[in-house]
Amino acid sequence: MTAKRTDGGNGTAKVRSTRTRPNANGRRPGSAGSSPSNGPVLVSTEEAPVLPGPNVPAVPSIFEPKSITIGKRTITFVISEVARATGLSVAHVSRVFGNRRTPSLKAARKISQYLRVSIDQLYSALNLQ
Repeated sequence: MTAKRTDGGNGTAKVRSTRTRPNANGRRPGSAGSSPSNGPVLVSTEEAPVLPGPNVPAVPSIFEPKSITIGKRTITFVISEVARATGLSVAHVSRVFGNRRTPSLKAARKISQYLRVSIDQLYSALNLQ
């Protein structure tokens, strides 16, 4: 059993026990004779890279410039800046430009005003009707 000493904020110290409880077998985790499933969990320090595949869409970085073409004009912008300027969440704007979400009329108006295009031009650039 170990004890932790905490300060309650008023200058008085409290001692709290961190005693482990027995498991279903009546043994304490980490005690001698415990089964390996009750022991510590080993976690690899290396993370396996997640590569885009058929079921994992590639997510654009919110800080890298993105371009859309409207008519003969190409507009370059950064998703995080569009989100900040329009008051929309970065996740929502990212999903709109990744064609995973259709923007509402209110959101489309805010985005189109920021990009200085009409709502029709924005919808056609996003391949929406």
